[in-house]
Amino acid sequence: MRLLPPVALLVCCALFVACGGQDAEQGEPATADEGVGGNGAVIEDVMPSELAMTDDVLRLGLERPDSYLPVEVALTDQSAVIVSDLLYDGLTEAVGAEGRLRPGLAEAWWHNEDYTVWTFAIDPAAEVDVESVVNSLLPFSAEPAVDSAGPGVAARLAAGIRTVTASSVATVSVELERPNAGLPWVLSGLPFSIVGPAGQPTGSYRIASDDAAGIRLTARLVQDEDVRPIRIEWGSDRAGGYQKLVDGKLDGALVPAEQIDEATTSFAVGPEASVSTRFYVLHLGCARLADPALRDLTRAAIAPTALAADTFDQQVTAADGLMPQTMAGYRP
Repeated sequence: MRLLPPVALLVCCALFVACGGQDAEQGEPATADEGVGGNGAVIEDVMPSELAMTDDVLRLGLERPDSYLPVEVALTDQSAVIVSDLLYDGLTEAVGAEGRLRPGLAEAWWHNEDYTVWTFAIDPAAEVDVESVVNSLLPFSAEPAVDSAGPGVAARLAAGIRTVTASSVATVSVELERPNAGLPWVLSGLPFSIVGPAGQPTGSYRIASDDAAGIRLTARLVQDEDVRPIRIEWGSDRAGGYQKLVDGKLDGALVPAEQIDEATTSFAVGPEASVSTRFYVLHLGCARLADPALRDLTRAAIAPTALAADTFDQQVTAADGLMPQTMAGYRP
């Protein structure tokens, strides 16, 4: 299970792990903890270290999302991100502040000589078929499925997928429009999570009940005894959910922006560094940038570091290489 870090989610235990990615050596299956990925973004994420509970159910207060399906979730919708991440897993998964990669639904992966074709071997224990993997990744391809809602342009650019095919009953091949040695980093992101047949969950949880008041999530597999049931209560606004947290009626809630400092002080926690990636792109297909000289002037006029600081309010470190400064193996 991995979670794209939401901003200001106050949860009284460290439940989740952030995302990242990694590539495998040519012809060699990738294994756990080989390298790191992502960029050095720091997003304020309030996560207390202990949870005082009266029962074995974690109670969260969120705002009801329009959809839980990964391909339809806006990454700015924190409630949707949380629920979707609990229900669905990706082919790869990254853990820890360094974003070390480990297998997710794929037990191994390898690439051709020029990094344009990647093959993923599906873990037999994952209870997901190759058709579901293909259908989940097709919306990110150059020719997405006709009936797909389709992801945003940023996700498509990041993936650069040309085609996705089932190369055998246990492997899926991803052909790229251009070489990308970091595709496993990309596929560990929430939008690329795999949805099982008929929308079935592939992550640690399934929906046991869903009504107007909230939903209850339980372990997807019977043997997952260490997966704590979660009760999510829908609220009309963050202020109400946060007040219930303060009153002891919830174990976690989204915090209104104007109360982040108060929550940090009240619960004796501080911001936690997370790994996230944002792309700054010049669209070379734009008619206004057809003149190479104009493109050069535009590029020279933009200061990426200042742009990132202004956009993310000093909460990011702008990468100056393929590996960000916060990652093992970094070099300019």
